[in-house]
Amino acid sequence: MNKKIIIAVPLIVVIATVAVYFFVTMTSSSSKLYVDPSSVSRDVGEVFTVHIDVSGVKDLFLWQFKLRWDPAILETLNVTEGSFLKRGGDTYFLQKINSTDGSALASCTLLGDIFGVDGDGDVAAVQFRVKGSGQCNLELFDTQLFDSYGYTISYSSINGSFTTP
Repeated sequence: MNKKIIIAVPLIVVIATVAVYFFVTMTSSSSKLYVDPSSVSRDVGEVFTVHIDVSGVKDLFLWQFKLRWDPAILETLNVTEGSFLKRGGDTYFLQKINSTDGSALASCTLLGDIFGVDGDGDVAAVQFRVKGSGQCNLELFDTQLFDSYGYTISYSSINGSFTTP
């Protein structure tokens, strides 16, 4: 009986170590979803565009984000689909702007039974007009990235900022 325990304990430790290694390797990611450029400065009345970009993604099939800003400072003119997901095939793009509370929702998915896109690129562009002086965050929230199997892709989300000179 003691020989079985002596053999079983190290075997369990080895199996647990391997399982933890694979779990950490599979769930850690250097993928990012971020506002580019990270900092923008423009005068009142000017129009500018920020891109929402991804980097280091693998098999991206569907993305979604909400972006928030101060509606007393910025007005959103348009949200358009970027070129990244289109590399994989036909897409369906959805966007909704809420000018009152200063937010936008954008979402895009590939169509069909295909694999997602790997790499770096822009998923969307958001065009603003500066209405007032001040500074505000360009805050990404309720963000999601999914692969072609419907699994969540692990990533970090990085906000941007705006200020008038």
